[in-house]
Amino acid sequence: MSQLSYQQWDAIADSYIPLLALLCAVHLSYFFLKGTACFKHGILAYSKQTALRILAIILSIIWVYTLMFLDENLKIWPSITIGEQVLDYSTHTALALVFSCYLFCSALSSQPLLSFIITLSMVLYLLLMKYQNYHTFADMFTTTMIVLPPMYLIMKKSTRPFVIHTPLTNTL
Repeated sequence: MSQLSYQQWDAIADSYIPLLALLCAVHLSYFFLKGTACFKHGILAYSKQTALRILAIILSIIWVYTLMFLDENLKIWPSITIGEQVLDYSTHTALALVFSCYLFCSALSSQPLLSFIITLSMVLYLLLMKYQNYHTFADMFTTTMIVLPPMYLIMKKSTRPFVIHTPLTNTL
């Protein structure tokens, strides 16, 4: 990692979350446009499913910032120490988890390689944050353990595959 300067690694780290958000927007657009190809029967189902996916992302972002607000006001993470290390809520980790979790859940069933790449990119991002001294592994781990379980359930439920029932499929 020593080939690049601190500022260059910082620029890479700062671009990770916006890049994930852009990938989510592209995926949602593609998902919705795929539904418009079904016209009458598919467009309504895909519109509802797209809205559910967007709602899942919004709820997850609200969850991330609610925890951040609670931590800032109640000092939850700073009240926990490991050895001499005082913990810190990692908003970077939590927000990256929103978008990577959505992409992971969307790709899991049909694209295992893509799911692996998303997971690998998240791990590399965590390593980069540690290298840049943004957060400790303990900060990132505790944040992940609190943020991820409910977020994963919401994302998994909103991205599950669905079947469009048309008059032709009902008669077959």
